[in-house]
Amino acid sequence: MKNFFKSKTVLSLLLILSFIGFYIFEVSLILKIAMFFLIVISFFMINIKKSDFALMLLAFLAYYNIYNFLFIRPFGYNFPIGLGMVLAVLLAVYLFYFGLIIKESTHENEELWSYYASIIGLIILEVFLVLVPWQIDPKNKAMILLVAFYLSWGLVCSRIENVLSLKKVFIYMILSVMVLSVTFITINQWQILKG
Repeated sequence: MKNFFKSKTVLSLLLILSFIGFYIFEVSLILKIAMFFLIVISFFMINIKKSDFALMLLAFLAYYNIYNFLFIRPFGYNFPIGLGMVLAVLLAVYLFYFGLIIKESTHENEELWSYYASIIGLIILEVFLVLVPWQIDPKNKAMILLVAFYLSWGLVCSRIENVLSLKKVFIYMILSVMVLSVTFITINQWQILKG
């Protein structure tokens, strides 16, 4: 219970800091207000021990802030890509462990957690590197990274809890394809919300 309280506090603090970054970088008032309401909902979800939503929201906001800070706003594309790679991997690994702590996962596979974390980190690194040269909005890049993290995290957590089945894999894949399809279809629409 003590670890859960600490992790609740850290998750809440990280959400607030990520929202501040989003508020600074985002120009659309509509998206700022919508994100504020999502943050409020995630605080409610944290308090009732259903923090998966808050974890995914944190992943989206953190990756959005990484792309904005490192590659767009203050530095342009002159920032060393290595730092962005390290931050993306560290964030994925941290969120993976953080999600396991919040879920209070204590199973016989604890010695394999570092291997699973490495796999998730490599998946996120590959997606991150593919997205860096694309000249699209950071919200799209963050959404694509979020889908990659959600898919890999969900499958690995299901494996750790020994509930992984073909049906779960299919559900995760269908949901991921649907979100990615909407993201790719609306790439130009995100730009309209800026003005």
